[in-house]
This record gives sequence, C-alpha cells and structure tokens, in this order.
Amino acid sequence: MKTEMRILALICARGGSKRIPRKNVKLLVGKPLIAYTIETAKLCTFIDRVVVSTDDDEIAVVSKKYGAEVPFIRPKELADGKVSRWTVLQHAVKYLGKTENYFPDIVIDLSPTAPLREKEDIEAALGKFIKEGVDVVTTVYKSDKNPYYNMVELENGKARLSKIPQEQITQIQEAPKVYSLNDAINVVKREALLNSDMLLSNKNITISIMPRERSIDIDEVFEFELAEFIIKKNLLKYESK
Repeated sequence: MKTEMRILALICARGGSKRIPRKNVKLLVGKPLIAYTIETAKLCTFIDRVVVSTDDDEIAVVSKKYGAEVPFIRPKELADGKVSRWTVLQHAVKYLGKTENYFPDIVIDLSPTAPLREKEDIEAALGKFIKEGVDVVTTVYKSDKNPYYNMVELENGKARLSKIPQEQITQIQEAPKVYSLNDAINVVKREALLNSDMLLSNKNITISIMPRERSIDIDEVFEFELAEFIIKKNLLKYESK
C-alpha cells in the first residue's frame, strides 16, 4: 500500500495490569506479549514510526529490543487504569509535535493485548479509512450474540431483550447485523484524535471487519491461554507444510 501521508503507529502499554500481572511483557509462546504488536506494525512499510507509550522501564527496554521507539516515559498521572487510552494517545501525539516537530496525518492505535492481528488487518483498516474518507476506522468482528435476539438486561429486576425488535425474530439470522469491538486497531485522523473526547464520540466513523480468530483481546488469563493455544496450533500447521 502506497501513501504520501505520514502515519504513526502508537502502542499504549502501561505496567500496572491487574488481572494478569506484568501482562505486556509476559511471555506468550516464547515472546513478550507486546512484541507481537511491534513486529506486526514493523511489517507495514506504509507506517513511518512505531512508538510505544509506557510508564514502565522494563516495557520500554523490551519495546526497543523489538524495534519500537520509546521517545518518552509516560507521566505517572497518565498511567492509572482509570485514564482512557484516548487521553494517552493525545498526550503522545502532542509530545511528538512539541518536542520533535513531528505531526502525523494519521495515527494507528494498536493495542498490545491483540497479538493475533496481522499485517493484512492493518492494511484493510487503513484502506477503508482512505477509501471512505472518514475520521476514524475501528476494527470489529461479527458478534455471536445479538441484542435483538439473545442478549438481555435487567429492568426493575426483570429480564428483557436489550433491544426490542419491531417484529418478532424467530432465529438470529433474521436479526439486524451487529458487531463486537475487538480493540485491535483504530485508524484515526490526527485532528479527530485531538479534537474529540473518546473513540465513539466521533460521528464520522466506520468499521473494518476482522476474523473472529484474530480478534482476541487479552484481558483475562483464559484469553491469554486461548491466544497461546491458537499460536501454537498455527506454528504446528506451518511446521507440517
């Protein structure tokens, strides 16, 4: 993919993960979790720079080892789990503009907790961004649950469908299509990033669909083990060829 635009890949990785301690540098089939995201980003020749924003010295060292830049250590006040990643992305872009006079046209936000994404997923999201002229593209997968059919919420202690369809739906195929955010890739116009409060507050946003098997977002031990299983299975598949 060729483009004259300046494209920055940003990977936000704090050290204080709670459910899986030291998650971003925890070994996943022999490599630190964050390494998968850095390596995939480095394969994308259209990306100018791969930058990691972290508050953690070990994550910084590991990130540099696998080819990412760590031009700053994130301020402690931005390393709290309650601080949105959007705010962290804004800080990184402003820092690079102020200290290096670097102003990317596009920011690609890559979460280190999505190690199974591939180069083609990033290319597809960027292609959608350019083709449709939107401010934001976020990646999703086709949801196996649907609020019109088999998702409920409580109202006054009673369960009801999350979204009431206008007509009765007897099978999930009849329900409107819905998608789950997978937190793998966000392609964002620089101005949209700096001038909005959060991802979904942008009105000019669309989606890029990824396969379910590459959409694991590691937040729990189970998801880490599932990613491990898939990677090992794929390694065996390639070794057998």
